[in-house]
Order: sequence, then structure tokens, then C-alpha cells
Amino acid sequence: MASRLPDGSIQLSDGRIVYANSLILGADLCEIVPLCVPPPAWPFVSGGGGGGAGPQGPAGPAGSGGGGAGTQGQQGFQGTNPGPAGPQGNNGPQGFQGLAGSGTQGFQGSSGLQGNQGNQGLTGSQGNQGNQGNAGAQGNQGNQGTAGTQGFQGFQGPSNAGADIFAATRVVSLIPGDGTDLTIAAAIAALPAEGGYIYVKQGTYPQAATLTMPDKPVIIRGSGDGTVISLGANAIPAFTIPTGLSVRRDYVFENMLVTGTSVANQKIWSIEDANGFGVVRASHVNSTEIQFPIHITDGFGTEITTVCLDDCHFRLLADGSSILVNQPALTAVPTNVWMQRVWFYTEYSDAITGALTSDAVFATSINFLGEDCVLAIGTSSIVGCLNLTDSHIFNFGPGANPVISVFGDDFGIIPDCLVGCSGQFVNFSLEGNGCAVIGGRYRSCSFTDGAISFFTDIFFFTDLTVESAVIIGTGNTFIKGCEFTNKGTTFVLDGNFASIVGCEFSLISYVGLTSVIRTTNGTAKIADNRFVANTVPAILEAGAISTNNIDNNRWATNPTLLNDSDAVVNGFKRKNITGGATVDALTAVFTHVNDKGLAGAGSLKNTGANDLTVRRTVTDGYGTTDFQEDVVLSGASIQWPMDTAIGTAFSAYVSFTISVKSTTPGSPTTYDLRHSSTGAY
Repeated sequence: MASRLPDGSIQLSDGRIVYANSLILGADLCEIVPLCVPPPAWPFVSGGGGGGAGPQGPAGPAGSGGGGAGTQGQQGFQGTNPGPAGPQGNNGPQGFQGLAGSGTQGFQGSSGLQGNQGNQGLTGSQGNQGNQGNAGAQGNQGNQGTAGTQGFQGFQGPSNAGADIFAATRVVSLIPGDGTDLTIAAAIAALPAEGGYIYVKQGTYPQAATLTMPDKPVIIRGSGDGTVISLGANAIPAFTIPTGLSVRRDYVFENMLVTGTSVANQKIWSIEDANGFGVVRASHVNSTEIQFPIHITDGFGTEITTVCLDDCHFRLLADGSSILVNQPALTAVPTNVWMQRVWFYTEYSDAITGALTSDAVFATSINFLGEDCVLAIGTSSIVGCLNLTDSHIFNFGPGANPVISVFGDDFGIIPDCLVGCSGQFVNFSLEGNGCAVIGGRYRSCSFTDGAISFFTDIFFFTDLTVESAVIIGTGNTFIKGCEFTNKGTTFVLDGNFASIVGCEFSLISYVGLTSVIRTTNGTAKIADNRFVANTVPAILEAGAISTNNIDNNRWATNPTLLNDSDAVVNGFKRKNITGGATVDALTAVFTHVNDKGLAGAGSLKNTGANDLTVRRTVTDGYGTTDFQEDVVLSGASIQWPMDTAIGTAFSAYVSFTISVKSTTPGSPTTYDLRHSSTGAY
């Protein structure tokens, strides 16, 4: 229970003192109420002094005489901080207790002792967000998160990086006890029936005899160029794929250097299986002074012989006799050679070159397919298919431009294609169905195309000072978006073409002639080309008959068309004849037709000693046909329009024919003729 202290204040059972500003809880009232009879004087606890005495109340009226003292009045409320007592009044009868006066507030007293902790007050409203405090100390390590998803496969590292020799079936070392075998031949002989992997440690391994592969899959992996297979002066192959294999076998060769001494007929691989079952796969195999990296003697049977070369560098013999893929005479083995980053040269831009194949008809079955290859070709070669991407073929040897003759895949499956390639001083002869040449740069190279060839977005540059043709069209040749720049040549496009569109023909510096087009018996569309500073005719028609469609070309000077042809130039179909001769029978010179109608004009000069007769035969849009004949005397001329009526036929005509004959039988004459019809075909 609460108790009243001597100063009149109340102390609760838990030790708290109840002040005027104390928070009173319901439970506290249960302790306080019993003390309130009579009511306590509530102290104003401020720690200050009391105020002055309140004024004396007036004396109450005197009680009746003789009477006893009045009853005790009720206790007035205690004033706040009672001041000093006033002077004592006269004793009168006891009156009722007056209300306590309230004195003036005294000065603030010193702080009292800290009271006991009060009860928890009611929760106030949420205050404003305080400023960000300083970062706390690093917390403890959190729990392990769940495993993330599997990342993408990384790039393949070098094949010899961290080679696990302990996974090898056999290990070859020149140091006794350092491997399972001292020679590669011994390791091959010790392979189990299922084949295996032979690791060859660094060192030079002389070979007096070829290493013949067994009828089982084999992997032979060296330690880079530090693993040397030395043929010495022996005219042998380093490895032989024998005939008689039972099924298709893969033979893998990696990370080694094969060396010779420039002896004729030294080889890296000799492929001799009649069924083509032996597949050679080589990666990072290099050679020096080896004449034939690949030698094929048989393979007419079940499979196409397959060779895959990756990141190999074959250095050439100084005498220029190196051949990348050699087939002895009369073999003609169908072969696919797949190449990636293959270098067939000794030092770039030097005069040492070689050949892709031997220059004989039996090489027409060898197909080359590859990318990012560099090939030094100084000797003419015959191949089947040539399909290369981003590769470079060059010849800096002393001889004239070699010819790479491309005959096409025997089976018609692999297309001939050069994409993004470049060539220097090499000529290409494309047989069969031609070739697609897309992008790239060719310096002093020429192409003789096949039946259908495409040349697109190519830069052709020649610095020869003699007449040279860059593209010789022999079939349906399509040329689009190319640039032809020369230094002294006369013709760059020569032959039969399907279309020559959107090209530029320009001149290097101040030397030479502009590049030009010469067509032979062509029916080409020659349009939207630009000729810069041509000093000879930009377009030459050399054939007896030409119906080229020549439209919207731009030339600086001399756009003469030399041949008397039916070419359509900027929408006008022309017919030019110089030195024509008449005969007794009426003979048609030309006919122009267009179902939508014709317009134009022409003329004829009689250049001979006798008269001639000209007949104009027309058909109009109504289907009416009529003609008109005129006699042209010796030395005279005639001119005709195409917009006047002839007999009962009216323009516009859908057909217009000029015919001539000798006016007097047996008295021929000569003539020149010029005619142009717009819209004709």
C-alpha cells in the first residue's frame, strides 16, 4: 500500500513518489484513494521556496456568549508552496477553515534527486525519420547461399596445355625408364586391340622407316615443336595409312614437328587405303624441308579420302617443288581436304612457292575447303573444288602467274566459292559450273569463268603495264558492285556476260588507260556503271552480233560502241551498218518490236554506184500491217520517222522492219545505215 510521507507527499509501494505532474495509473489509484480521507495536501514539488503569506481572512463573527467553541471547520486545501505565516490574529471563535490562498511562484529550486523509473507511458505518434547513422561494424558471415546455375562452357584451351601423360596408353621417351617405350614404333606395336593414345615426350626421334598405322584408332600427341620426327635423308613418309583397313579409322596427329633434308619424295603422310577408310586428322603439326605434306596413292573404294588439317605450317622447299597434296599419275582419288589456319609457305612475301596439286588431269578429284589459310602458289595446279573463306593465295616467285584450274566437285555437292579472300599474281580458271567470288582484293589476278559465275563486291587492282584481262567471260557471268583499278592495262572485262551492274572503272594516278568492258557476242545488261577518265572507248563490242542492254552508265569521255550491233543504249535500241551490200532479193536488215509501241527514227546512205530500194514494213497497235518502198539513187540518202502513217497502218507501231534490195537486178550497191528505236527489244 502507499504511505504518506512527513511532508505530505505520497510514496507508492514500488518506491515511486507521486508528484503533481506524475502519471497516475489505475493500479496506483488503488493505493492512493484510501489515503485521501481526509484529503491530503498535495505538494507542489518544484524545489523552490514558498510564496508570501496570503492575506488574512476577516475574522468570523463572534459566537454567542457563553457558548462553547464552535466545531472544527473542514481542512482547506493546501495552497501551493505556502508562504510564510502571517501575523497572529486575535483569538476569535474558531471559524471554519478558509480556503488556502495561493502564493506567488518562487524561484526554481535546484533539481531534486532522480526519482525511480516511472511506469511505461502510452506509445506516442511516430516521429520524423532521423538522419542516417554511421555504418555499423561488419556483421558475422552469413549462411552459405544456394548453388548458382551452371555457367557456359569456356573456350577450348591449347590441345597440348597440361597434357595428361598419365592418361596415355603408351608414353615414349628417349630416357630409359622415363616412359613405357623408347621409340614410337614400339609404342604403336604395344597398343591394345582397341587402339589408344601415345604421348611422345620432347626429343628428336630419327625414323629410318615409315611408321605404319595399325587397323585400329590411334592418337599420337607430341609436346609441340620440341617433339621432332626426323626423316634425315630417307625418302620415306613419316606415317603411312596402309591399305586393307577393315572399317573407317581415325588417325590423329598433334603437336609435333616433322623434318627432312629437302630430299625428293619425303612426306608426312602417305595415304594408301584402297577403300578410303583411313582418315587423317592433324592439329599443330608443322614441317620443314618436306616435299609432300600429303601423298595419296589409292582410294577408289567405299569412302572419299578425307584429310583434316588444323593450325599446321608446312614450309616449302627452296626449289619450288613442294606440293601440298600430291597424287601420283593416274590415281585420281576423290579426296576432300579440310583446312583451317593452314600455312603453306616459308616466309611471307619471299620468292619460294609451291603447288596445291600436281598440274595433271588426275588431280581434278581433289577438293580444297578451308578458312584463314595462306598459300604460296607459284606453280600451276589442277583441283576439283576450291571453296575458301578469308584466305590468301599469292605468288612472289620469279615465274609468270600460275593458273589454278578449278574443275568442280565430281559429285556436284561442294560449290566453288571464294569469300573474303585475296590473291596476288595468281590466275584462276573456273570450269564446270563456274564459281562465286564474293568480297576480297585481287592484285594482278585474272579469272576465266565457267558456265555460271558470280563476282560481287570485289576490288580488282592491276599494276601490269601490258594488256591484260581481269575477267574473261565464257558463259553466264554476273558482275555486281566491283571496282576495277588499273595501271596500264587496256581491257579488264572481256567475253560473254549476263550482267555488269554498279561497278566503277578507274585509273591509277596519271599512268595508263581506264579499265573498260569488251563484249563478244554478248546479250549482257551493262547498267549503272561509272567510267573515270577513259581514254579509249569505255564499252567495246567486238562480236559480229550484240544485243547488249547498256543503260544509265556514266563516263567522262569517249563512250563509243565500236561494233555495229543491236545494243540498247539508255533505252534506245540501235542498228548500225557500215558497208552493207544489196542483193536482188528483198532482204530484211533489222526488225524492232515492242507490244507497247515504238518511237524513233533512222536513215540510209547509198554509198555505191547503183540504185537500191528500201522497204519499211510496219504493224500497228490495231493489228494492221502495211509497207512503203522508196528508191534511193546512187550517192543519195533517205531518212524516215516512225510517227507517220504508212498506208493503212498508224503509229504507234508495235513492229518496224527495214529491208533492202538492188533496184536493178544484177546491179548491187553498198550502203550505210543508222537507226534507233526507243522501247524496242
